[in-house]
Amino acid sequence: MREEDPNRASLSADSVRRRAPILRSALAPAVIGFLYLGASITDVFQKTIVPVSLEFNAKLAAQLLRCLGEDATAIGDRIEATRVVLRFGYGCDALDASVLYMLAVLASPATLLLRLVGAFAGAILLLALNQVRTTSLYYTKLHFPDAFDLMHLDVWQVLYIFGAVCLWLLWVSWALRRGRARL
Repeated sequence: MREEDPNRASLSADSVRRRAPILRSALAPAVIGFLYLGASITDVFQKTIVPVSLEFNAKLAAQLLRCLGEDATAIGDRIEATRVVLRFGYGCDALDASVLYMLAVLASPATLLLRLVGAFAGAILLLALNQVRTTSLYYTKLHFPDAFDLMHLDVWQVLYIFGAVCLWLLWVSWALRRGRARL
């Protein structure tokens, strides 16, 4: 019969105690993430939240295009200009990617203040990146209409995801420099 090491059980219990804050900090965002994903496929979400988000993004994009000298107006989920019309569809608002970014930040084992700053600032930066994306797609459709689908579906999909991951990595680096994160 093998003799049990009395320290082994305490090491295991100590290991669980050390990891408990990490598990707690990840549990709430994980639950919220699953609830968001479940809610996002409902008719209520698709008919209330999505249209508001699409219209908000269209208004921001039209304003940016006007600052760049374009005659652009937001009408619902569309940007109408003299030379180009763009319609925002589901996903064009980058809402899902922003929520996933914020959940990744909130699940990180940093102080609550650092997580809240990272989530809020990151959401604003991702919104700005989406406006750069929309503006570039406007000019792509204007000057290179045959390349629009490639830019919209292939290039910007990858660039946006890459941007969100890079933003999260920058936040992790920033949080670690504050000496309060235990990533």
